[in-house]
Amino acid sequence: IALTVFALAIIYVNIYRTMIRPLNKLTTIAGVMTSGQYDERAPTHSADEVGQLATAFNKMAIAIQQREVSLQAAREQAERANQVKSMFLASVSHELRTPLNAIINLTKFIGLGMYGTVNEEQKDILTKVEARSKHLLNLINDVLDISKIETGSLELFVEADQKIDEI
Repeated sequence: IALTVFALAIIYVNIYRTMIRPLNKLTTIAGVMTSGQYDERAPTHSADEVGQLATAFNKMAIAIQQREVSLQAAREQAERANQVKSMFLASVSHELRTPLNAIINLTKFIGLGMYGTVNEEQKDILTKVEARSKHLLNLINDVLDISKIETGSLELFVEADQKIDEI
């Protein structure tokens, strides 16, 4: 009986050293990697099935780490591109608003007869030009607002005196 217990103890120690401990270490490393730390690697001391599993695990960890680095670089590049796009939209919007405001004001002054007499047909055309120009200006302002929202620089406020149905 003592010899059997001794043999079982030796078998258990060998199984623990060759199977259980490496698999527990692999499980621990998998948990560390799940938390986002991809630098850990499983030790590969043998060429048996557990060693092959550790080798495959390490290859997978390297691939995941490389993809993580690639994704981070792509994300940073996309954020930079989005920032450049927002700056471009803001710049273009400002550059379009200035001449458009001049067109609206000049059209309004001509329609009011400040540069000479204007007949009814001309007034009608000038009113349409002014309305369409204001519509275009509103679209440009919307683009500018969107770029400000994306950059986080748009400040909203609500006046306390306004009624809800006026907003």
